[in-house]
Amino acid sequence: MKGKVGLEEHFAIEDTLNDSKGFLPDDVWPELRGRLIDIHDRRIAEMDRHGVEMMVLSLNAPAVQAILDPTSADALASGYSSARDLVANADNPMTNTSFDTIYYEMKKTMQIAKDNLLS
Repeated sequence: MKGKVGLEEHFAIEDTLNDSKGFLPDDVWPELRGRLIDIHDRRIAEMDRHGVEMMVLSLNAPAVQAILDPTSADALASGYSSARDLVANADNPMTNTSFDTIYYEMKKTMQIAKDNLLS
């Protein structure tokens, strides 16, 4: 079946990669590491093989989700420019997009709504 969209498909950058280590046995780590880091060659080939036309990528957990203080979480999230750049500069941006794009648009919309309510 063509036309599938994968939601919250995890990827990692060097800054967050080790957040995923330890969830699986050590002998599985090299495979997981390779899959998390690669959003181009191997991932695109796997998508094609399984009929997935788009993946909405999500930075690996826990990353920002583990930070309870909203101000600290926002500061860290906005500092993940390397993750946004990696997705934005993908060979085919229509194949991979990321949730942080949605997050920043929602945040901007919520701020506009808040400003309008308080004015």
